[in-house]
Amino acid sequence: MNLKEAVKMKDIQNKGVKVPWDENNNVGFIVGYCGRMSLLSARRKATEKVHNIKTHQIDERINDDKFEVTLMDESLLGWWGLKGKHLVEILDPMAEINLSEKELEEDIPYTTENKEIILKLHNPTFSRFISSVSLDIEVYQKYKEEILVKN
Repeated sequence: MNLKEAVKMKDIQNKGVKVPWDENNNVGFIVGYCGRMSLLSARRKATEKVHNIKTHQIDERINDDKFEVTLMDESLLGWWGLKGKHLVEILDPMAEINLSEKELEEDIPYTTENKEIILKLHNPTFSRFISSVSLDIEVYQKYKEEILVKN
């Protein structure tokens, strides 16, 4: 989905952008802007120090999964209209979801516990969605700054 179709450019604020997940605008997520400092912070949190036996030095390796979850944690600021039935689309297909008919229709409140579950068990499509929206916000911010400099 194109960010221009999802939100009006004037709605982009530091608080985040409301971006619909479905075409009826019943379900959506609030995605924030992740700048350079957020990326560096996520990289630092995902870096593991490993002792290299051959060189007898400490090497740094980035845990990609941890980096992705940390970055998504900083990007995902909330949601609206999320129900149990939507978890099938958002969570990993290998995750077992045991919900009753009643729970499938209930709203899932935005809490830190629910956010952690979604971050741990998300599927790649959801990750790409959050990343692309965050990147679109970054591109718009740079475009906006260039316009202000020209004027």
